[in-house]
Amino acid sequence: AAPYRHFRDKQDLLEHVKELAFLGLYEALVDARGPTSAHEDNQRAVISLGLAYLRFAREKHRFFSLMWEQLPLPDITTTKAAAFYVLVDAIAEFIAGTAKETHIEKKSLIYQRTVSDAGDPDIEETRALQAATQLWALAHGLATLEQNELLNRFDRSANAEHLLVTSAEALLAAYI
Repeated sequence: AAPYRHFRDKQDLLEHVKELAFLGLYEALVDARGPTSAHEDNQRAVISLGLAYLRFAREKHRFFSLMWEQLPLPDITTTKAAAFYVLVDAIAEFIAGTAKETHIEKKSLIYQRTVSDAGDPDIEETRALQAATQLWALAHGLATLEQNELLNRFDRSANAEHLLVTSAEALLAAYI
């Protein structure tokens, strides 16, 4: 009865717990990212966020389940979206850093389009958002399959970390 003095009903209590879980995920990703200048390898910085997502899902499995229990989410608050935008920012840095590093080395038509678009914040933002959505889906899918004991259903050697790293590397290569 005591919690209901602070919350309208059970659903209101659960929504507040979800907000705290999303905040915890945000903090886990921020911790995994560390100071931006500490990451000389932007690709590793992005992948570290995916690995942090897997760790969070394992360590806080009940909160992780609760976070995604009612789909679609009835409301996307700033707290619920914050972790995703940590990933978007890291990918934007990866894309920008890659474009600068390879500017002299690559001369393909695809690359030239990327370089010419590099000054357009809408295109850079769109590319970062697309890559973040793909990587979020990858990490979330792996975490959910693992949590439901389905990841190695067909391939007994399946390993979430290995799958995340190799898949993320391949996906990020498309943004080079």
